Amino acid sequence: MTILAVLGNRFQDAGLRDLCIELGLILQGSVSSVLDGKMYNGAVRVHKITYERLLRTAWKGFIPWLEANFANQMIRITALMLQVQVEVLHDDICQETFYLLMDHEDDHFVEPVNLEYLRHSNGDLSAFWMTYLDMAGDILLQMIRASSEGNWELHLVAIRKLIQWCFAYDRTITQGIFQLTLSNEQSPNRASSLL
Repeated sequence: MTILAVLGNRFQDAGLRDLCIELGLILQGSVSSVLDGKMYNGAVRVHKITYERLLRTAWKGFIPWLEANFANQMIRITALMLQVQVEVLHDDICQETFYLLMDHEDDHFVEPVNLEYLRHSNGDLSAFWMTYLDMAGDILLQMIRASSEGNWELHLVAIRKLIQWCFAYDRTITQGIFQLTLSNEQSPNRASSLL
């Protein structure tokens, strides 16, 4: 899968290789094959675990960031978070429900929930690793979900996001195939018959 190779190419020398070895996710001898996307199951496992751990790390700093930047609104934000936890997520664990509740609020609480503070105001290294969360969450996990559910529209959304990374990492043949797929969006059968 192309996204596995692109993720490995972008992040393995930035510390992902060492992280995988230190955490015991991959043996040292097979780390290159896994991060190049040649061992599908191992690569998906590594990226799912890394995605979850990075997201947990980002969320650990969320409350201190709120206290530093929204000190005057902390009582309101804490009450809102408690309301979300108790009333909404207890009965209906659904992202759409969460965002509907956030959209009805008057303040700008949605932006920090989306972790925008790490993308823009926390330095270049933070922004770099946020691209990992974007790529792993918005592309890799969406493609896996689209394949397991047979959801062609979700697959096309993930491909649209992947094309820019294929171009950036010299995967021009794959990019051409994806663009052909997008130009024939009607159904997976029509696109596969053209290939």
